[in-house]
Amino acid sequence: MKNEFKQVFDPLCGSGTILIEAAMMAMDIAPGLDRQHWGFTQWKKHDQAIWESLLQEAQKRRELGISENTVQFIGADIDSRVLENATSNSKNVGLDDIIEYKVGQVEKMRPPYDAPGLLITNPPYGERLGDSSSLMFMYRSIGDKLKNDFRGWKASVFTGNPELCQVIGLKPDKTYKFNNGPIESKLFNYHIYAAVSYTHLRAHE
Repeated sequence: MKNEFKQVFDPLCGSGTILIEAAMMAMDIAPGLDRQHWGFTQWKKHDQAIWESLLQEAQKRRELGISENTVQFIGADIDSRVLENATSNSKNVGLDDIIEYKVGQVEKMRPPYDAPGLLITNPPYGERLGDSSSLMFMYRSIGDKLKNDFRGWKASVFTGNPELCQVIGLKPDKTYKFNNGPIESKLFNYHIYAAVSYTHLRAHE
């Protein structure tokens, strides 16, 4: 991720889960590194010395990953109260200085910084979170904004209602099937190609 993208943006970040996971992967941070208690430390054959050496190695890798990080992680959500939870979650894993959160509507989203990046998000998809017409409007807005303002970017949309992604209006490069608990879900990956420069083409005729 560090080499391919300069920014990772989730316009519907909620509690920040996707951005936190992405940042930890990009900076080589082991899951649960700050945990204080592990059940296996009570096993009779547990080797505490080996475990301590693994923890020290993981800490060094985290420090190196953070110091060498060049990726900007940005999340947005319409609800400022939700962003407070996201900030708290980021702080719990030591990433509150790495991930930036701001209030924003997905219908008005723009690239946070002037560089190609990855937009990755998990939009609402169930009746409990909104009626079908408003959800279709949201997914259509995502597609419109990607086509108009995110040229040169890549985008990934994870949803438990794949039919909603049809109104995005983009052909995915790849799709993957997952189970989100009991919900059959799909991840749609898009490449938003930059517009062709006709001036450039005429110069080479």
